[in-house]
Amino acid sequence: MGGELKRGLERKNMINKEFFQKLLSNYIAKSSKRHQIIKDSSDALRLSKQAIFAMQRDDLENASNLIIDVEKILGGIKEYFEEDDSLRSQGAYRAALEEYVEAKLFHNVLMGKDIDALENEELTYETYLSAICDVTGELVRKAVTQATKHEFENVEKYRKATEEIIAELLNFNLSGGQLRSKYDDAKRNLRRLEDIMYDVKVKRS
Repeated sequence: MGGELKRGLERKNMINKEFFQKLLSNYIAKSSKRHQIIKDSSDALRLSKQAIFAMQRDDLENASNLIIDVEKILGGIKEYFEEDDSLRSQGAYRAALEEYVEAKLFHNVLMGKDIDALENEELTYETYLSAICDVTGELVRKAVTQATKHEFENVEKYRKATEEIIAELLNFNLSGGQLRSKYDDAKRNLRRLEDIMYDVKVKRS
C-alpha cells in the first residue's frame, strides 16, 4: 500500500492533458458564442432605439424597416440557444428583447393597432410589463410634439392608450423592484398626458 502511494507521488504528471484540453476547447467555444450574443444583442438594442427615435420624428417607414432588422438579429441569436440553453440568460440579450418590445408596441400604438402579444416565445411577462411601462414615456414625448403641431386628436389618442395601460397594470399589484418603479413612472406619464390635454382645452376655450 505504501509503495503504491510512493509511486503515485513520484509521478511527474498529475493531470490528464486531454481532459484539460477538452475543458479549454469548451470554454473557448462558449466564450466565443457569448461574445457574439452580446455583440448581436447590442446591435439589436441600438436599432430598436433608432426605430423609436424615427417614430418620434414621424418616420414610420424607417422605423418599420429597423424593427424588421431587429427581428432578424434576434432570430439569429436564438439559434445559439439550440446548442447551449444556458446562453439564454445573457443580460445583454434580455435588454435587447425589452427594447425591441418597447419599439414594436410603440409602433403598434402609432399605427392604431392593439398592444398585444408578439410572435416571440422568448418574451416573459417581466419583459412585456417593463416595455409597456416604457411605452407610456414615449407616448408623452410624442404627445408633446403633436401638441405643438396642433394634432390634438393624436394627443388624446395617446392619453387614452396610456389610461388603458394603467387600468390593466392595476391588476398586477406590483409591490416592489424595478417593475414597481416603472409602473410608478407610467402613472406619472398618465398625469403628464392629462396635464397636456388640460392645457390644450384651456387654450382652445
